[in-house]
This record gives sequence, C-alpha cells and structure tokens, in this order.
Amino acid sequence: EVLGRPDILRQDGLLGPKAFAIADLLGIRFCVDGVPVRRGPDGVELMAIERNTGPYAGKLCLVGGGVGRVWQGNSWVPESVKLALERHFQTDLGYDIRPVGSWDQPDYLAQDMRPIDGEVRPGFMPNPNSRHLVAARYLVEIVGGNKKAPVFGATDIGGQEASDVRWFNRGEMPDLSEFGYNHGVTYQHMFAKAEAL
Repeated sequence: EVLGRPDILRQDGLLGPKAFAIADLLGIRFCVDGVPVRRGPDGVELMAIERNTGPYAGKLCLVGGGVGRVWQGNSWVPESVKLALERHFQTDLGYDIRPVGSWDQPDYLAQDMRPIDGEVRPGFMPNPNSRHLVAARYLVEIVGGNKKAPVFGATDIGGQEASDVRWFNRGEMPDLSEFGYNHGVTYQHMFAKAEAL
C-alpha cells in the first residue's frame, strides 16, 4: 500500500521526502530488489545470487538492498529506486541493468515485519534496526548481454556479498528451502510475470 501511492513512489522512480518521513516515524526500511530475466533454450530463465555474507550465506537470494539518501548540493535527498537498484547490481556483480517494465510499476511488492512478540518468522530475517520492511521488486535485463561474467564487489560490511550466480527455468527452480529471506516466493511470482511477457 505504501509504495503504491503516487506521493510515495513517483513516476520518475523517486521516493519522496514524505516516504522517508513515514519510514522514520514507523521504523520502515525501504528496499529495492531485481530479478534478472532472459530467454533460454527451455523458456524463461531467472537469475539468483548465492549469498556470501549475512545470516543466509550459501543461500540463493535476490540482488538488492536498501534505498537511501544521497548528498546533493547542501542536503540529503532521497535516492531514486532506479539509482538504488543500479547501485546494488554494480556493487554486487558489476552489471548494468534496465527494468523490463517501468520504474514506477514494480513487478512485485513485498513487506514483512516482526510480530508483536518480537519473534521472527521462519524464512525471513529482517534488518535488526527495522520493525517493518517494504520492498519494490523488478524484473530486469542485464545490459550488454546476460552471459557476461559477474565481477563480485565488496560490501560496506566487508567481503563479497555474492559468491556465485545461478540461472534456472521454472522446471529447474530450486526448492524453497534453498532460498534465503523467503525469496523463493518472489521467484515463483516472477516466473508467472515473466512468462506472461
């Protein structure tokens, strides 16, 4: 609901100041994630990274992360969804990307939060500083050919966030237990979306 409002996620992909004011007030963390898609010999294929850091090291995950603020002129301004996702792909894999659709129309919206008792449900590990996470997720194309070898970058917490990439079609999709952060559910949805294109 939050990201679907035009005063929150604008047509140019910018998260407005109102979005961050609401986020700060409610403890919401805005994220953006991308699922690379390509046409393979056996149909649509999606890509996941194998995490190398965090609580789900060794698991398959989306590429992405937080949407923040950037210093511009003499103040902090919201980072656009576009710039945030491009930054994550460049940092993690050295890939340039473009959305299959439009930046103002995410292909999937996800949100999760801690239950009132403070426990985290199985399959999801939210940011420990957030009570509530909202993520816009996009099908993306890798610009310059999707067979380009990834260049794994360094994260701000040290080390490479990804150690490998994996392409798979619907019939080869790994079991949900192989995904971290409950991202397997997103991949199920994204296959349906990609196959409808």
